[in-house]
Amino acid sequence: MAYSAANGGGSTWTPEDDKVDSEVSRITSAGGPLMQQAKTDGLATAQRRGLLNSSMAVGAAQSSVLAAALPMAQQNAQQTAAKNLSSQDYGQNRGLQEQKFGYDKDLSDQAFRQQQQLSEQEYQHQLGTIDSQGNWNSRLQVEKAGQDASLSHQDYQQKTVLADQDYRQKVGLLQIDNASKEKIAGWNVSQYEKERAMSAVTSMEQLYASQFSALANNTDLPAETRNAYLQHIASLRDSSLNLVEQMYGINLNWASPAAPTTAG
Repeated sequence: MAYSAANGGGSTWTPEDDKVDSEVSRITSAGGPLMQQAKTDGLATAQRRGLLNSSMAVGAAQSSVLAAALPMAQQNAQQTAAKNLSSQDYGQNRGLQEQKFGYDKDLSDQAFRQQQQLSEQEYQHQLGTIDSQGNWNSRLQVEKAGQDASLSHQDYQQKTVLADQDYRQKVGLLQIDNASKEKIAGWNVSQYEKERAMSAVTSMEQLYASQFSALANNTDLPAETRNAYLQHIASLRDSSLNLVEQMYGINLNWASPAAPTTAG
């Protein structure tokens, strides 16, 4: 995830790139097996049309790869945008909690200081009365007032500790809720990628079967050239299946189709 260390400890969220075009570029990176597959598709199409060097055929094949990658990129970008919004909402809620906690604490401090000041004034007044009158009962009352002031201070400290604990619990709940949303989003992405993996494998198998059939039945090509094309396509099929395994974290234990032996 896009977390980075923050000053004073903890971490801050840095929004991830949720643009569709960035995801398309990542999926169809130049030089990868997907682009080789597109070139092979273009080669087979051009071969059927008798245009082995046609750049238009290669362009059409690359367009089909982009069309297949676009829904995947859109889904990934939506999931990333949802994570960004979830983290932004968490940050805003935490900021509001911090502001409310600070405001409540300031009010509590102010009320305590005022009460403490009044208690001290009353204590000094009663102490002066004792000094002038020598009234023992009044002195006991003054001592009681001092004890009350001490108890008031203890009560304030306890309330402050409880308020701090309540704040930390609320922040902890926000963190747990945010983590749960991210985990659920990750599950959604995983399920989507499984479906896309199955679709990609099915499309590739259909494509390679069609190419094998077209080349194997093309009697206009010399046998040696035809077999070289068939072996090359079989190699690219294996490379494309390996790419699907890496992208989606799966294991495809399927045998490669054997290139048929054709007569000259």
